[in-house]
Amino acid sequence: SCVKTNELLAIYMPGVGLLKLFPFSTKGVRQLPVASERLRNLIMARGLTADFEELLIGLSAVQARRNGFWNPHEVEDVVKRASARFAARGMAVHFCQLLCIPTVERLFQWIEFVNLNDFPAYEPQYRYKADTPVGDPGGKSDPKIRVDSVSGERYFTSW
Repeated sequence: SCVKTNELLAIYMPGVGLLKLFPFSTKGVRQLPVASERLRNLIMARGLTADFEELLIGLSAVQARRNGFWNPHEVEDVVKRASARFAARGMAVHFCQLLCIPTVERLFQWIEFVNLNDFPAYEPQYRYKADTPVGDPGGKSDPKIRVDSVSGERYFTSW
C-alpha cells in the first residue's frame, strides 16, 4: 500500500523537521508551505530564520507542472542554493519526492531539515535525484523504483 501523508509527516526523530509541499489547485493556485512549530524551533535554534525565509521566497517562484505538483528540478535548485548556508550552521536540507501508484497516482513532495549534530550521516530514503538510474535509488537496488520514460522522473510502485 502507499505511504499516507500523515505517516510522512509523523517523523518523531529529534533534530529532523519536514516542510510539506502541497500540490497546486486545478486553477494553478498554490498553497504555500507552512512550517510546523517543530520545524520553526529547529530553524530558530540554529539561527537560520532569515535563511529559511529566503528559501520560502525561492519556493514561491517555483512553477507547477501540468499535473499540479511542484516542478522537482526547480525545487531542487532552490534547495541546493540554500544548502551551503544551512550546512554552515549545522543543518542539512534535502528535497524528497515519492510517487505511489496503487490505483490512483499520488505524489508526495517535501523538504527535510536535519540537525547534523543529531544525525551527521542522515540520508533520506526518498531524496530526489534526477539522475538516479532505474533500480538504483541512492545506490541500493530496489525493483519498485521506476523511471518515467517521458519525463525521466523516478516513481515508486507499491506492487
